[in-house]
Amino acid sequence: MTLNNIDQRPPMPVEFYEPSILGATGLIAYAITLFLVPAVLCRLISTSFDSLILKIILIVPLTIIAGFGLQILGIVGHEGIHMSLCRNKILGLLIGLFLTSSILTYIEMGLAIRHWDHHRFTNQPSDPDIQLVSNLKTWWQRLLFTRIVANSTYIKITLNQALGGPWPCVYKLPLEYSTIRIFCWINFAFALFWLAISYSFTMWYSLWTRNCA
Repeated sequence: MTLNNIDQRPPMPVEFYEPSILGATGLIAYAITLFLVPAVLCRLISTSFDSLILKIILIVPLTIIAGFGLQILGIVGHEGIHMSLCRNKILGLLIGLFLTSSILTYIEMGLAIRHWDHHRFTNQPSDPDIQLVSNLKTWWQRLLFTRIVANSTYIKITLNQALGGPWPCVYKLPLEYSTIRIFCWINFAFALFWLAISYSFTMWYSLWTRNCA
């Protein structure tokens, strides 16, 4: 592509970006399956083998696969904040927030608030994704701390907007500010719901295994 026609984008078939219930359902099912199946296998392996080395050899790759499942679940949330998960844009946003809230400490609205600036300033100094990791200089720092920095930043941004703080970016979601604040509170409510589910399941499973011992 030459400089003369670099702005002439090839036409994209409508079905490539048109919301699809089947496509959204398949993406959600794939993400959940890719996480849950390796997670269950990890549990079975941890209780089926005595060798610690064998457990590590089997569990490490399964943990990585499960991590990809969570990553794809994040993509579901990304499609939700882009209002492209389903035809009803508000419903798609709610579905994305609900499902991604199951990833403890991850608040999707914090990403959503910054995401329009990311698309406008991609790979430029004003890109919020670049600013997020600007203090992490080495490969190991970015591998180990990027998610911690990102999640804590998203929580702070979401809380600031929920409390009516000033808009932190150049661009905003295609929603009224009052509506964005409501979705911020909804995101926190979803996160508390999943935290309660996780805690309840952990307590139940602990009691169940203790009784079976």
